[in-house]
Amino acid sequence: MAETGAKRSRQTAAKPAVKRRKPTPSSRAARAAAPRATPTSNATTLLEKVASMIQAPVGRATSQVDRIVADLVRTGNLGQREAERILGELRSTPERAHGRAQQESARLDRFIESRIEDVLSRVNIPSRSDIERLNHSVDMLTAKVEALVSRQDRGFH
Repeated sequence: MAETGAKRSRQTAAKPAVKRRKPTPSSRAARAAAPRATPTSNATTLLEKVASMIQAPVGRATSQVDRIVADLVRTGNLGQREAERILGELRSTPERAHGRAQQESARLDRFIESRIEDVLSRVNIPSRSDIERLNHSVDMLTAKVEALVSRQDRGFH
């Protein structure tokens, strides 16, 4: 039994104790005060990541096509004009795709906004344009009332 006790003490001595730190109030406050990512910034970051994932293979493919076209021109299987046309078309493809993506993004934004306005309307919550229109009406009425009050004050003096 004395041996097992010695073994146990060696085993516990060999194992370092792991202390877990409790978060201090200042670290909690720092985390709470840290700016949180907004949905739009998350979407933008995600869009940028997707774009970079797509662009990397496109760049590799473009360099491979450049080599293949150069080989075809060198061997005489492709004319210089045709090679330039192919390469020009290949290089203009990303710009066309980017333009199309921007158009689709704008279309999607308009669709989402219209759906949100429909939901707000059904729930009877005023939209931003409704509130702006009411603010404009209140401003106009306030100006008219102030003009009437100033006219009335001038009449009494």
